[in-house]
Amino acid sequence: MNASLWSDIADDIAAAERHFGSAGLIVAEGAFRGRDFAAYKDQAALMHAMQMGHTSAESALRRIVLATDGQLPTSPEWHSDLLKLAVRPIPGDRPAIISEELEEALQETRGFRHIAMHVYDKFRPKRAVAAVAAGQVVARLLRTEFEAFRAALA
Repeated sequence: MNASLWSDIADDIAAAERHFGSAGLIVAEGAFRGRDFAAYKDQAALMHAMQMGHTSAESALRRIVLATDGQLPTSPEWHSDLLKLAVRPIPGDRPAIISEELEEALQETRGFRHIAMHVYDKFRPKRAVAAVAAGQVVARLLRTEFEAFRAALA
């Protein structure tokens, strides 16, 4: 894969780290748990940060899968299928792109993104806290695992 592609992937990773990190700061402040307008703003910011964090990580995975496998999943469940594909090595072709730990965390953030995009009037603080914790795992592992994958291809 060329340097330009890896540069785009690095940008996606940096965005995921930034957005998931910001979601962690919102949760640490704890103000999103109320029912007033300030809590509403924090809830909206949290949901948006989580959406952007997951979408950025997913974009990096899409770039890698397309470059290595030549096609992306196309089923109605393609978001989940992409993660399942990335965790599996393709014998004789490529190693796994991500670990099972990272895939599990990404499945959690994917689920929260779905809720934030489609069921946003049902905000649940406990679910948000669990998803943000998964986002912190993604932020911690994503760069390291992509760099290890890149090194394995060299």
